[in-house]
Amino acid sequence: GIVALSRELCMRNHLGSHGEFVPAVLPPLEDTAAWKVMRERVFFGFNLKKFESEVQAASVVFKADMQGNLQVAQV
Repeated sequence: GIVALSRELCMRNHLGSHGEFVPAVLPPLEDTAAWKVMRERVFFGFNLKKFESEVQAASVVFKADMQGNLQVAQV
């Protein structure tokens, strides 16, 4: 489940080269099969929206760092 959720987050944040077609409009993360498997296995009070936002922000910094633009991403 965690691998599937990680894959989903990478696709949504354009991390890596997975070779899969990514539609322009994706269903909300909470509607994916990956989350349906994981939702009963995370700690009580886990905030998926907050987690998704944090992953998105970290992805921006990570991509900038990989391109040598870390200072731009941290501004």
